[in-house]
Amino acid sequence: MTKYPVDVPVDNDIKDFIHQFYIMSDTPNVSKEYVNCFTNDARAIFGPVTCDGHDAIRRSREATWANQNVLSRRHIVEEVFPFGKDCNEAMLRGVVELVLKVGQPISLVWSARATYVKEGDQVKMRFYQVYLDSAVLQKARTLSGL
Repeated sequence: MTKYPVDVPVDNDIKDFIHQFYIMSDTPNVSKEYVNCFTNDARAIFGPVTCDGHDAIRRSREATWANQNVLSRRHIVEEVFPFGKDCNEAMLRGVVELVLKVGQPISLVWSARATYVKEGDQVKMRFYQVYLDSAVLQKARTLSGL
């Protein structure tokens, strides 16, 4: 279960968004729905890849699923650190559990920074940056011959 600070309230819509976003992130064939989690002018940074806008985010997502040789993945958001009371920006920390197509399981620690906005009654991200040490993934790929 995701931990939130008890003394810094986080909007329930943002909490629900975070939960749903990572379910979508772990589902390969929902690129349209995933992209709609971002504003039209969003910037998303996935390691060395910077994506500006829906088209770039969609291409990056599809390439990631096609090229990672990943059979499945599951993000576990362990903790959310909002930047202040009623703030729309937060740092997140968690683990992603991957199973490579060769059957090898891997766990990677990650963190992210996100800025949330409401468009009508929907929460979306205007900015999202993932921090991840990919050395574990690279080592597993090398050992499994991928």
